Amino acid sequence: MNLIFDLDNTIYSSERGVLEAINQNINRFMVEYAGIERSEVDLLRQKYRQEYGVTLRGLILHYGISPEDYLEFVHNIDYSRLISKDESLFNILNKLPNKKFVFTNSSRKHAENILSHLGIKEFFSKIISIEDTKYTPKPKPLSFKIMLEQLDVEPEKSFFFDDMPENIETAKKLKFKTVLIGKSEHFPKADYTIKDIYEIQNIEEIIQ
Repeated sequence: MNLIFDLDNTIYSSERGVLEAINQNINRFMVEYAGIERSEVDLLRQKYRQEYGVTLRGLILHYGISPEDYLEFVHNIDYSRLISKDESLFNILNKLPNKKFVFTNSSRKHAENILSHLGIKEFFSKIISIEDTKYTPKPKPLSFKIMLEQLDVEPEKSFFFDDMPENIETAKKLKFKTVLIGKSEHFPKADYTIKDIYEIQNIEEIIQ
């Protein structure tokens, strides 16, 4: 079985503060580069996430911003302060012979930085980033279609891991085996619900 992982708040815990730092940069970008009033930022981000999946897509469509400039700006964070080598995760992934991939709404550079600082980059055969999906994010079906084409994998022979229920729902419709990460109670549309990435070693179908 192939293992396809989301990145942020899936491969690492939300407690590390990575997305908090990125969110601060997104807010700054919207004010300083897109010229949006600071008082409008939160509501506009919420609107764009609901309509387009990510803030970036809304800013491209309505403000004509450069996605490359946006991704470079918002991912300009101190990785060495927020992310450190994860020996436990290294050992878990090292024991799993399955092919592993990352499928993220973030940039390729961000994904590479996260995996490198965690010390687990070597385990992943390929990264599918927001650039690869032409800035169409999960949970949009087109994003998954592009990912499947680029990885050349079959959903029926793949596990999909994510912390967002809406992404799990799309994956389930495509016949992936799905694992929702970061929740304590069961989510009906996921095949498995686990509290963190370390619990993947307890999923018997993967171990087998």
